[in-house]
Amino acid sequence: MKMPESGFLCWVNVSNLVSSEKFVSYLIKEAKVCVNDGVNYASGDIGYIRIVPGVYRDTQKIINALERIKEALIKIQERRV
Repeated sequence: MKMPESGFLCWVNVSNLVSSEKFVSYLIKEAKVCVNDGVNYASGDIGYIRIVPGVYRDTQKIINALERIKEALIKIQERRV
């Protein structure tokens, strides 16, 4: 079976937390997850991060990565309160 050449993406607005560039670095350090800064795709995407969950063939790996992102989001939000 031929795998599709495309995937699915998630765009997450983090502009009210921190700059998207800082958030990408934060996720690498805190959650051990690599995401893309939206600014690399279009000037209108400043403040967004791009998550590509379709890079994994193992559903559990996707779930684990998203859980780590969730925990990192909770931590950064708690620091702002």
